[in-house]
Amino acid sequence: PQPLGPDGGFGDLSWMNYVQNYRPGGEPGYWAAFPFQFTDPELVHLRHGFFRDVAMGANAFGTGAAEIAPFEQPVEDLSGLRLELRAKESYELGEPVVIEFKLSYTGEPRVTHGHLHPDTEFTQVSITQPGGRTVLYQPMMRHCVDSSPQIQLDAGNPAMYRSAYVGHGRDGHYFQQPGEYQVRAQYIAADGSRIVSPACPVKVRLPVSRDDHLVAELMLGEEQGKLFSLQGSDSPTLRSGNEALDEVIDRYGAHPLATYARLVKGLNAEREFKALTAGKRLRVRPPDPKQGIEQLTQVARDPGLDNITLNLVMRRLARAEARQGDLERANAVMDQMVATFAAKGVNPIVMGQIRQQAELTKSALSAEVS
Repeated sequence: PQPLGPDGGFGDLSWMNYVQNYRPGGEPGYWAAFPFQFTDPELVHLRHGFFRDVAMGANAFGTGAAEIAPFEQPVEDLSGLRLELRAKESYELGEPVVIEFKLSYTGEPRVTHGHLHPDTEFTQVSITQPGGRTVLYQPMMRHCVDSSPQIQLDAGNPAMYRSAYVGHGRDGHYFQQPGEYQVRAQYIAADGSRIVSPACPVKVRLPVSRDDHLVAELMLGEEQGKLFSLQGSDSPTLRSGNEALDEVIDRYGAHPLATYARLVKGLNAEREFKALTAGKRLRVRPPDPKQGIEQLTQVARDPGLDNITLNLVMRRLARAEARQGDLERANAVMDQMVATFAAKGVNPIVMGQIRQQAELTKSALSAEVS
């Protein structure tokens, strides 16, 4: 930053000054003399500063000037809602960090919106890194919403759950070194209440073997982070990231982190991919259900996968089976999903939702095939 003007900057006739603190003359003196422009040193900074420090919508507010503080509990909380975060006991270096969000009611039933995933930014996540620095998770793409479906939390539906990959965002990777991190979140409810979660510790382990080091390097590239955020992509700009994930699968297929490379590959193969050519023509790559089934079947067998991601994987696996023409096998995958979660001891209310979800998926796939 450029040096401030007279009186520690309060004498600057600039857009950046606080008019009530202008010296001399306060607000009347400011508006009487203000030329409606930045000062010369400010223009130097805007014209010659690092691009992401000066471009609107680039670096997060405060980056390069002041660190953000971890979210703190409000002095008084009358929202009737509780926000909790859950994470694995520990993560390997390079493993995608997925956090589970749980929003529940604490007394009387409450109505709020269902935008709990941080990609909509109704929920924000702060990450305090091992060195003490706190950063704000910023999704690679903000998911805009034009409606707010109402969710009632009561005895019949006591909690709402989401899981989110927060390991990479607009600022790059957030968990690039071993150590203990503290993750907090705040959710803005439908009535404007701010609900802050307790801190959730996230432990990233030091690589032990040579393979651990090599796989971590392959997983932590910038393009690989984008592929995890997007759940896969055919984009040529992410080619080296895809090649790194292919190497993880081909050379280190037995390594625990290969599951996540297969997850990205399987989800991307199972769906179509659209590309706009230089000639403004839309090119559509159809789904590859065979490749999707091959990868997602192995992912679904991993006992370390979190429940919400496993639910997604099995529903997409069923869709791939149906697209390949085997509706019977697709229905069997849904039955297996119900049995898997029942064996995990999932609470009865959530178990009922899973059963309903399985039946709805079966009906939708049957209609799609016919």
